Amino acid sequence: HNIPNKAVVSTQSTGGKLQVMETKIRGLENDMDGEMKRRVDAEKALKKAERAIKESAFNAEEDHKTIQRQQGTIDMGNNKIKSLKRQLDEAETQIQQLNSKLRKAQNEAAEAEERADMAESSLSRASNRNRTATARLGRSDYVPRNARTRGGDEEEE
Repeated sequence: HNIPNKAVVSTQSTGGKLQVMETKIRGLENDMDGEMKRRVDAEKALKKAERAIKESAFNAEEDHKTIQRQQGTIDMGNNKIKSLKRQLDEAETQIQQLNSKLRKAQNEAAEAEERADMAESSLSRASNRNRTATARLGRSDYVPRNARTRGGDEEEE
């Protein structure tokens, strides 16, 4: 009786060990499936991160180009401002020169007007003297020719 019992016990213990091994295999397969899933997820995340890095690099390059264009525009604007400042300085210098010439011309005009007034006054006095002298002669509308050419020499006599 003993021998057949050993075979039954041996079969039962082998069956139990087999079940334990199958359970371990199923556990390892589940672990492997989980690892594979995590690996796939990690690869997706890596590709997504690489795309984001490429996009950021592209955007950085575009930003750099934009900054260079804007710097060029700023430089051109600064050069235009410098040019306009030079033109303004030149215009202000010309205005100062023209104002100086205007003041000089106004002074000369005032002096000329003063001289003209003096000459007119002198002419008026001479004309009055001439009328007075003509009236003494008795004829206000005619002055003898020799009196006109000698310029009043007769009055001194």
